This record gives sequence, structure tokens and C-alpha cells, in this order.
Amino acid sequence: MSTNRRQFLRRGTVLTALALAGCTDRIGVGDDTAAPSTQAENTDQPVQTESPAQATQTAEEMSWSELTPMPGPERTEVETVALNGELYVIGGYVPDGVTGAVAVYNPENDAWRSVAALPQALHHVKAVTHQGQILVFGGYTEEEKSVATTYAYDPQNDSWEKRARMPTSRGAPTAEMVGGKAYVAGGYTKGGLVGGLKATLEIYDPQADKWSKGPDMPTARNHLTSGSTGGKLYVVGGRSEFGEEMSANEVFDPQANEWTELTPMPSERGGVNGCAMGGKIFVLGGEKPEGTQATVEAYDPQSDSWEQYPDMPEGRHGLGVAPIGGQLYAVSGGPEPGKEYSSTLWRLAAENSA
Repeated sequence: MSTNRRQFLRRGTVLTALALAGCTDRIGVGDDTAAPSTQAENTDQPVQTESPAQATQTAEEMSWSELTPMPGPERTEVETVALNGELYVIGGYVPDGVTGAVAVYNPENDAWRSVAALPQALHHVKAVTHQGQILVFGGYTEEEKSVATTYAYDPQNDSWEKRARMPTSRGAPTAEMVGGKAYVAGGYTKGGLVGGLKATLEIYDPQADKWSKGPDMPTARNHLTSGSTGGKLYVVGGRSEFGEEMSANEVFDPQANEWTELTPMPSERGGVNGCAMGGKIFVLGGEKPEGTQATVEAYDPQSDSWEQYPDMPEGRHGLGVAPIGGQLYAVSGGPEPGKEYSSTLWRLAAENSA
């Protein structure tokens, strides 16, 4: 069996709607609406563009394939979003320091190109899409100091601009668009007078270019991930003040303005990335002191339960994750704990579409 056709069977059988749904903070086209074969922000109503056979694949019928690697220096601790059917890989560590470079992958021709770099080199940033633009929050500089910057990228003129700064400087948070606003949760502040682990939730209104504060998460953590579905923010995994990997799973309801603790993730993981897809929250990769993880698990809010999906071909932490056209992409990240790098690009798809 070739490397790019490796298939991993999950425990049990579960139907998935990968061909029908998208990741709410990793996709952007127009006004917070998804590209064809994805779902609109904060709704679980898919846009039917695929045949029923493509829309109802079991996890056993899905596999990972290897695509053209990202050009340039290998990276880790990147951020990734999908915009207008393309994959944007932003910033990260490189072997000789930190980069602000942005690489763009087009799945139609399996090719990469470069666009304007971030205004400053950063790693551990978080990004969302809104009205055809990319919003990038926080991160760390090459001197390992956290920043509170908000940058907006406009692909129409290939340029970045500064927006209102976050109230709290931090790197390694998570972020999602919910109801037209960006919710930035958790992270870690380095440097300054008020450092340390954060349970902070701050909310950015792109229309007003203003920030407000929400209630803290029940569990402070960094290197976590999240997804938005049904108008709620789901926050999963992460790392504690003492570097312990976590399985915490919590949901924030903006309407009720409150957090609720949910069934924890089966595996304790930090350094993860993920997204919402098909009404479920997918969590990929991560690390523990003994090594990186290839695990892919999905949380179903309807049943408050977790499901196992095919493992990635190799373990990764600090990777980028986003779906395009109903297929899940995982890019870059560290194959070993710490500052290790890669340029790999993998895709999870049904056998008949890979």
C-alpha cells in the first residue's frame, strides 16, 4: 500500500457529512458564508452539491493522501485557514527563526504560491475569515514576547492592515467566528507585568473594529483548538500552566453568555488543531512528552460523545488544519516534540474522491 493511499480504520462505524460541511472559522467567501459544498457560518444546514454516494461515507471508507509539500523552509506552529477555495498557511517557526510568510495552496492544480507576508514575523497566531478577508490575532515574536495585534488580510489587493488591538496580549489561543464576531479564547502571555496562562475570552466586532470581554473559560489553557457550530463555540484540549496535556471540552453559548463543561476528549492533547465539520468538532494531532500524536477524534454535540477517525499518516503538533470542498487538509507542524519542522500536506477524503 503506497504512502499516499494509507487507510486507517476507526473504531466503530459512523456516517460523516464531510462532503456537505465546512469549518466555520477556516472557510471564507463573501460575507461569512461558505464556499460550495460547505455550510454557512453558525448553521448546520448543508448546501447539497454532492451526490448522496459522496455525502455518506463511513470512516472506514476514508483515507489520507499525500499532496505537494509546501515550498520554502519547513515550518511548525503555523496557522491555516481556507479562503475562496484555497488554503492559506500563515507564519510559524522555521529552522533559522520565525517567519511571517504566507503560502497559499490551490487544490485544483495541486500547486502553491506566495502572497504578502504578515507585517511582522510571528508564530502561534490564530486566524479566522470574515467577509472575504483573513483576521489574524496575537502570537509570539522571535524574542518570544506575546503580542496583542490584530491584522486583516485582503486578497483583492494582497495587503495587510492593522485593526484594533486585543485587550490581552497572548499567543497560542484559539479563535472562531460566531454570529459575525470573532471569539478569541485562552492562550499564554509572555513578557510584561501580567504573564501566564489565560482563561480569557475576548470578542472582536469586525464591523465596529472594537473588542469586548466575555466570561472566562472554566479551564485556563493554551495550545488548544476549537470549532463553531449551531451558534456556539466549542473549545477542546490544550496545555496547562505546568505543561500538562489536557482533555477539557467546554462550550460557550453567546446567547446565554455562559460556559458549560462537556464530555472530555478521550485523549489528553495539547499542540492540536481542528475545526467544526458536519456539525462535529474535529481535533487533529498534538503532542505529549513521549512523542507527537497522529490521532483524529471528533466530538458530536448532539450526543455529547466522541468518535475515532482515521489517524494521520504521522504524528504532528503545531500543524495547520482546514477543509476545502468537503475534504480535510493538514499541513506542516512538528513530527517530534519541540522545535521540529515539516512541509507535508495531507488530505483526508473518501476513497473515491482521493
